[in-house]
Amino acid sequence: ETFLAIDGGREEMPTGKRATRPPTAEELEETFAAIADGLDRIDFYKARKPEAVMRTLRTIITRAEPDLREARLLAAVGYEIGNYLDRMDRDAETP
Repeated sequence: ETFLAIDGGREEMPTGKRATRPPTAEELEETFAAIADGLDRIDFYKARKPEAVMRTLRTIITRAEPDLREARLLAAVGYEIGNYLDRMDRDAETP
């Protein structure tokens, strides 16, 4: 908000020290799939339509123009949701 108020968002955002190349379309699709699966695993969609939620998330992420490292971090969030739930299931089964 402050950034936008200062100059209307005209300046480029600084790139991080670890900035990498942009993700390919295939890599972005992997990111979206991981996020969608993670959200599905926690029953995020409930009464919402998954396609509509993912369309909005795709728009937000694409607009942000993440580099490959950032896209992989977003995918990791989705993967870790699943991994966490799997660990919880295993722990619940262990006597």
